[in-house]
Amino acid sequence: MSQSGDHRIEPTGPEYGTRMSDGGAMTGARRILVRTDVDWASMNMERFAAQSNPNRPLAFIELIRRRGWLDAWAEAFTMDFFAYRSALQSISAAAHERVPNTTITVGLDDLGWLDEHGDEWIFPVDDDDVFAPGMAEIIGPVDDDVVLVLRPQYYVFNPKSEPGHLTVLDENRVMFTNNWGIRKSFVRELPEADVRELFARHSDGTRIVADALGRPGFAERSEWLRHDLSGPRVDWSTTPFSLAVKHPGSSTAMKNILFDAAPEDHVARLRAAMQLMTEPYDADPIGWARPAIDDYQALARACLG
Repeated sequence: MSQSGDHRIEPTGPEYGTRMSDGGAMTGARRILVRTDVDWASMNMERFAAQSNPNRPLAFIELIRRRGWLDAWAEAFTMDFFAYRSALQSISAAAHERVPNTTITVGLDDLGWLDEHGDEWIFPVDDDDVFAPGMAEIIGPVDDDVVLVLRPQYYVFNPKSEPGHLTVLDENRVMFTNNWGIRKSFVRELPEADVRELFARHSDGTRIVADALGRPGFAERSEWLRHDLSGPRVDWSTTPFSLAVKHPGSSTAMKNILFDAAPEDHVARLRAAMQLMTEPYDADPIGWARPAIDDYQALARACLG
């Protein structure tokens, strides 16, 4: 199996886009689980640096503070970092509301709903990413013994892609940001210590599910690709139902943009990454993503001034 499945999607390709399942919609209760409940609107640098909740990316928060990256952000853009993240959060929340017949839960501090009677499908997501409104139809019916639905991961504004094109990770059967849903009854069978890790960090999630299902591991691969979840009890097809956003304020993108750059280049690099978000998406093959993409691009233009 290839370790890199990141490539351009051709808009006329038969495997992707708005194609729905031929067999109807996924049945059963569904829950969108937003991993963090950060109040970005009232955040400031002091509160940001003082965060201690283990469900949040504390190592990245410390890296930002130590390297002074938000000083470069303030110089680069007309909108401060916390206002930008608050706006992204609002775009994502509005997209979640467009998914019908779905419970929305924000934050991992209280997982009491796991003990409630009845089964359901849980779809974790970061607070800046989105699902297709018709995700149940895209996924389609799944067999009763399936515990994980897994699809390719769409990315938008990926610096590694050609401007104006979505990219997709589809050659590795692993759990990325929001390309998976898991059955609650299966989660309840996991060791208690693993449950929060499963939801909070998707690389750990892949490992936890792989161990529970007896999937092989590959020590020579990177952390993200160390397991292959293909096989029984996992439902896989090639039509994504979600979108992850590689904006310059995300932890992965900011590290890629700034970590090895000289401090005097930080402002220019941040602005170049934000400028990429304003490139037209003429080859957008998934119409359901257009409202969110338009909102992300309007926000990028506002930041650039």
